[in-house]
Amino acid sequence: MGLAALWLPSTDPAEDIEVLKPKGGDLFRRLRADGSEADEVRFERDNAGRVYRFVEFSNAHDRLAEVSSGEPNKQ
Repeated sequence: MGLAALWLPSTDPAEDIEVLKPKGGDLFRRLRADGSEADEVRFERDNAGRVYRFVEFSNAHDRLAEVSSGEPNKQ
């Protein structure tokens, strides 16, 4: 198991998807097409345990604000 990432926009999402292999905790490695491990991807959490950014190639990518669907919350 692992995660998948897709950078947008993409003209070929099936080809452009990146697979992230778990390495423990919030650390993953991107997998190349041949299955070998590539760069490290690390997720960072706030004090409540919610992921607020990921870091790849020493570049931090902050979580985007949630977008409302216009539907009332169903609880």
